[in-house]
This record gives sequence, C-alpha cells and structure tokens, in this order.
Amino acid sequence: MPATATEAMPGRAEQLGFRPPDMFALAQLLRPGVLDSLVKTLSTSAPALGALQQWLRLRPSMAQLTPEKPQQAMRHSGFMTEHLLTQGLGLGLVDLKSVLRQLLRNGTSTDKDSLLSDSLDDIESRQLQANESLTGREWVFSMMLPFSDAEPVDFRLVRGRRQPGQDKPPLVIHLHTRNRDLGEVWLQTRISHETDVDMVMWAVREDVVSRAKALATHLSQELDSAGLHMTRLQIIHGQGPKTPTPYAPPDMGSLLDVQT
Repeated sequence: MPATATEAMPGRAEQLGFRPPDMFALAQLLRPGVLDSLVKTLSTSAPALGALQQWLRLRPSMAQLTPEKPQQAMRHSGFMTEHLLTQGLGLGLVDLKSVLRQLLRNGTSTDKDSLLSDSLDDIESRQLQANESLTGREWVFSMMLPFSDAEPVDFRLVRGRRQPGQDKPPLVIHLHTRNRDLGEVWLQTRISHETDVDMVMWAVREDVVSRAKALATHLSQELDSAGLHMTRLQIIHGQGPKTPTPYAPPDMGSLLDVQT
C-alpha cells in the first residue's frame, strides 16, 4: 500500500536536521534594529509585547561588554531553556525562544513572520545538534549571541571525548561576526590544560589584521595577568573556516606567532 502524504512528510526532528549550519535567519533577526522595529507594529494589548520589550532590554552592549554578560546572554537566548527548566532555574526566565513562540501565536500577521519562524527553527536545530552530540565522539554547542549595538556573534563550543589513557581534549571556542567597524572576523581559541591558550584570528580587511598584530603583545600580557598562558597567536588576512580546524600544537618554544 502506498504511503499517505502525511506518512511521507518528514517529522519535526528530521526537518530541523536539514537546517543550514549558518543560522542565517537568526543572524538576520538579531541585527540591531530588526526586533526593535517589530515592537512598533504590535498592538499595546498584544501578550507578546511585554516579553519582547523585556528581552530587548536584557541584550548586552558590545561597547560595555564584561565577562558576565555573555553568560547572561546565553541564559536568555532560548538555546538553554529546557535544560534550565529541568534544573529548576528557568522559572520566570524571559528567553528568545519563548518570545518568538509568543510572537508567532500573537494572531497579528507581520512581514517578519517567516523570519521569526525560520529563526525559531535555527534555535531548535542547534538544540537538536547539541543533544545528538552528547552520545557522539565530541560535544558541540552552537548559538547566536545578540547585542544591542552590534551585529550578533556566531558562538560555537566543541570538545572531543576523552579517550582512556589520554589527556582531556582542548575546549575549542569558535566566534564569527560581520561587524560594521571590523568587517568579517573569525576567532578560534583552544584552551588546553585549563590555562594554555592557542588563538587563530582571520579578518577580511587588511587594516583590521594590522591593528590586531599591533595589539598582539598587549593581549598576551593581559592573559598572563589573568593566569593564562598564550602558546600561540596567529593572525591571518583572509576568510576563516566554517567549522573549527583540527588542533595542532605549536612548535616547541613557540610563544607568539603572528605570521600570515
């Protein structure tokens, strides 16, 4: 008997698995001014209005960024909602995923409905990927960090599984953004043995590369003062990788490498 149309349709999890890896819709939604303009189209009686306004106020400022701000942004991103709820920490939390659902249930159609729906799919596809990675060879967590005064930052954490008799694999932090002041920039940081920091930066603009090289020594000193050891810093003029590159330890005695 031939499958019915309903049976032939892929399930929700399968559809999320086909989402592109770049979270393009979410990156567009989180650009400065996009959600702010949506506030003006909502009725004052819309249930989603208050939640959206509160979430917008919670966005950190890139110009006044502190170490605590990205952690707070992660809690309000929607990528960790279910995990926080299971830990009893998510009650009353205003998060982007819940706000998007409220907006889509609002009943007032807007020209951004498709973008809202696609952004929600981007969040849930990253959650599905993180859940699947729990049983794989490496743990992966991806999200988009929003800012009130700057383009969002694509944030990705990767750590391989420790194998018997081997050291704990390094934690890889991969950042990517398109910034109006710096252009397109990638930064990949590997932290090994809790204190050894290996960094590679890619920038499309040549002037940004020059500025980064001029500040390289200062960055190494800042890390030293925080108890971290810069094993390598490489600054490259060009496009960065779409995914974290394989780890390769620096040559013996190499403390700072800014060759392109």
